[in-house]
Amino acid sequence: MARKRKKGNRKKKKPEILTDRKGPFYFRTVFMNGKQVREKVRGFVVVDSKPVDRDEFLRANATEMDLMALGEYELLHELECERNQEWEATDEPAGKSKPKQKPIADDDSDLPF
Repeated sequence: MARKRKKGNRKKKKPEILTDRKGPFYFRTVFMNGKQVREKVRGFVVVDSKPVDRDEFLRANATEMDLMALGEYELLHELECERNQEWEATDEPAGKSKPKQKPIADDDSDLPF
């Protein structure tokens, strides 16, 4: 008698990336109005032949200058807000103050040349 395969052991098929005049896309199967429909998914970045969400990719890898050049001002604002929250979380309470560093002398008396 043949052994039956378990359904959980099947590997998920990697989406095939196609292109047309508007750019790269892949098909995703969804249900609309009780019917199964294939829809085109755009707006992703291809990394190592795997589609990655564009916003996630930019959030992880882009600098502030890249975001400004691409016009992603909303994402830039979100990153600045996150950075400010991290900075406020690491800030020490008002009662404790950090020791001040010595100011650097501007005189050139100790220079060897």
